[in-house]
Amino acid sequence: LSLVTGSDHVTFECPVTMIASVPVELRPFARSTADGTIDIGAEVRRIYAASNEYLPSTEDVRVIISDAEGNTVWRSDAGLMFSTMIMKVEPQDRGAVAVVERRWNGRNAEGSTVPQGTYRADIIIPAIPLAYQASVEFPWPPQR
Repeated sequence: LSLVTGSDHVTFECPVTMIASVPVELRPFARSTADGTIDIGAEVRRIYAASNEYLPSTEDVRVIISDAEGNTVWRSDAGLMFSTMIMKVEPQDRGAVAVVERRWNGRNAEGSTVPQGTYRADIIIPAIPLAYQASVEFPWPPQR
């Protein structure tokens, strides 16, 4: 940084760290519900507008749950079909917050109840050109 006046030229030196920025910030959560299931998702905060960003289908969020060994036990998109439709990633306004979530009942892809333990949920907004992702660990069954 330089400051130039009519009589002086002063230079200030300070280190600058560059940090890559993304258009949205995800704050993941796993919340137990009154009926014994768990809501898994994220608060999505818009940092800045991205002109070329979109969702290629009606799927606004995908949740993938894995056990402690990293095996996928459940996916929110398994067996579902989504309409092909260009959609906006919400929220659109800078500083605004939206919530995306899916409810999980503790059953695996075959419909069996999963054993007690610690699980990991990957929360993904399948945007193009860049998918946004965050993860959260949580106990099953949920603790109240």
